Amino acid sequence: MGQKLSHAPVFYTLAQVVFNPVLQIPDFVPKIQDRLRRAGFPDYRKELLRQLEVRQGEGEPPQVSTQEGPTRWNFVNSDRVSGYILQPNSFVYHTTAYETFEVFSKNLIDGLGLVHEEINLAFIERIGIRYLDAVLPKKGETLPQYLKSSVLGLSSGIQGKLLHSFTETATETADGRLVSRVLITDGDLALPPDLFPLGLTLGERFSNIKAHHAILDNDHYSTERFDFSLERVAKKLNASHARIDEAFRATVTEFALAAWK
Repeated sequence: MGQKLSHAPVFYTLAQVVFNPVLQIPDFVPKIQDRLRRAGFPDYRKELLRQLEVRQGEGEPPQVSTQEGPTRWNFVNSDRVSGYILQPNSFVYHTTAYETFEVFSKNLIDGLGLVHEEINLAFIERIGIRYLDAVLPKKGETLPQYLKSSVLGLSSGIQGKLLHSFTETATETADGRLVSRVLITDGDLALPPDLFPLGLTLGERFSNIKAHHAILDNDHYSTERFDFSLERVAKKLNASHARIDEAFRATVTEFALAAWK
């Protein structure tokens, strides 16, 4: 594992565990909410998600309607920088105040263990981690100093105002699948559409970005099913983190690592 970076560019991290569906999970939410409240996550919000449905008959214009989707429950700390998301078949820990992987992993394991104590989960069938980094060169510096040429595309080779440049690489690994994306753009922080809104407060370093920058979006997940075990979950998280660390270091330059040291 690489050396910890004191000024790491990570601004959002998410870990998700998918487990056996529990249709009666609303019955367990009050006890889970009370325990998470006492554990430092008192900000509670219930969300009813909506899904778009498009229907189109032959020779007719498409008809778009909104359908009721799944419910999810959010438990967030007082500073709104870390929290949990519970759904009938999944549990997420996410944060915009990432410290170390050890702290991040422990928070996910502690929260999942609490849920298991209340619900008695049977199996796990998917575990994934996703890291988002914002690469913002300082005045007088350029992105090519921070990123390998393989992910720069034509972002600096074509005249005119850059709208965006995007690269994506998907790889089967020995312990899952890695999807590594790089988005280069000008202006506000380029949040991936599937994560907007984050529901958490961004750190001061990243909340007012309005400049030429890159977003590194690294996602590693495993879809192996196994009987519920916090120890095996922890091992899967470690493996995914190692793959993401490899992808990160394959994307950035030695100049960047020195700048963030």
